[in-house]
Amino acid sequence: MTISDLQSKFIEKLEGLYTKEEAERLFFIGLEDLLDINLSQYRVGQNHTTKEIDAKRMGDYLQGLLEGRPYQHLIGEVHFANLKLKVGPEALIPRPETEELAYLIKEENDTVAQLSILDVGTGTGCLALACANFFKMAKVEAVDISNEALGLATANAMQNLLNVKFWEADILDKNKWPSGNWDLIVSNPPYIGESESVEMDDLVKEHEPHTALFVPDNDLLVFYQAIMELANERLNAGGKVYLEINQKLGEATRELFANGGYKSRLIKDLSGNDRFVVAER
Repeated sequence: MTISDLQSKFIEKLEGLYTKEEAERLFFIGLEDLLDINLSQYRVGQNHTTKEIDAKRMGDYLQGLLEGRPYQHLIGEVHFANLKLKVGPEALIPRPETEELAYLIKEENDTVAQLSILDVGTGTGCLALACANFFKMAKVEAVDISNEALGLATANAMQNLLNVKFWEADILDKNKWPSGNWDLIVSNPPYIGESESVEMDDLVKEHEPHTALFVPDNDLLVFYQAIMELANERLNAGGKVYLEINQKLGEATRELFANGGYKSRLIKDLSGNDRFVVAER
């Protein structure tokens, strides 16, 4: 079977679930990540490749998509800030916005010789591992309430040959905070109100951990409050907090830190949405 034949079959099968453009994108993602075909070289070669096409592997990938599973889980890994990270139902799939946050942290701290960094709610370990990769001399630690997520994060650290210390901890329970002090506290905590779940894609609701997504409607900033309290006690003088936020609560999140005595900034993502808060002591 040629790649062209495989592509036609792929798009035909996904018709109704995805637009033609989305189906084509998913096909080429599978081609590159499952079959290890360099798309740039493939296109320059006028859609020809000398590699043998594994139709069964692509067929299994297609079946997974038809069953409504995220393509990232089917491939098993994602690219994030020049790293390859394993993904699965244990933790949130890293988003482009979180990658933007990683690069914002790098840009604003690139000249600092040594840093101590804590990632709260690490999930796959994406932010912590990006920081460990960006700041080679940094001491990087990360916490999560989920032992399963920490297993995934540890595997990602080993795969990328990066040194991060992982702790199991509930940031909402002060008695379980990790010991230490840090120059930077970074986090992409749960921030979606439970009532907002009706607006979300079923792919997310059915295949990603709800504890990493949702917070009670009557306490939307509960994790930001806890992170600020942690920072009050454990952030070093001149330290900073970097947060991904709910775009609907940008000003409220910034004001939380401003009212707590921090110099805080609200920053938009590349799509123009309020997405990050940076708070400095």
